[in-house]
Amino acid sequence: MSIFLLKLKRLKPVLKSLNAMKYDNLTLKVEDKKAELERLHTELLHGMNNDAQLAQVKTISFELHTLMDAKSLHDDHGKLLKNLDQIATEATEFYQ
Repeated sequence: MSIFLLKLKRLKPVLKSLNAMKYDNLTLKVEDKKAELERLHTELLHGMNNDAQLAQVKTISFELHTLMDAKSLHDDHGKLLKNLDQIATEATEFYQ
């Protein structure tokens, strides 16, 4: 058991770093993706479009939706979890 705990302790900084890299500043990342998507839509409206731009719009739209999903907490039925009690209940049920 102590070997397992030591491995968990070594894993903690790696997970914290990964979490910071992926989930820090989600609001800023969402705003950046929205601005980039708006710029691409403007270019498409002004006739500066090609297949590469359309593919880029699709990719950025997917990334934006992924970021927005990560920003909010939902249960298995898609219901938004608004307070700590709901989040705690969902987490407890998930790990049982």
